Amino acid sequence: MDQEVLVILKEQLTPEMIEAGEQLLSKLDEIGYPITAAFWLFDREINEWQFTFATPERNFGPTEVYEKVDSVMRDLWGDEADDHIKNIRAIRPDSELAQRLKKIPGVSRTLGRTKFDNQYIDGRFIDDALIYRAA
Repeated sequence: MDQEVLVILKEQLTPEMIEAGEQLLSKLDEIGYPITAAFWLFDREINEWQFTFATPERNFGPTEVYEKVDSVMRDLWGDEADDHIKNIRAIRPDSELAQRLKKIPGVSRTLGRTKFDNQYIDGRFIDDALIYRAA
């Protein structure tokens, strides 16, 4: 009996993506845009990494937040901005995810890099994440 096996390879978080996330976060800090958490989070359902950040500005509406971040990305990388960071998601600082990430040992309140994968935090499974900040 012939069987077919489908293997889906997990998209990798590349050094270029890691650096781009750090550059974007640094630039947002430089202009005074409030970011309380920033991290790459792997979404197994779509097999993609999402650059996710928490900002109190989210309370003013997601359109303004995404327009501001897009503007900063265009300043950094011009027309090639989408080549650096494709998927961005903004969340509120009081969101369940942002609150859980603060509890991970070693996570910086300023700017760092904490790898967290294949573990549960407060009952939620985190497949894979690279956390720059969670305050």
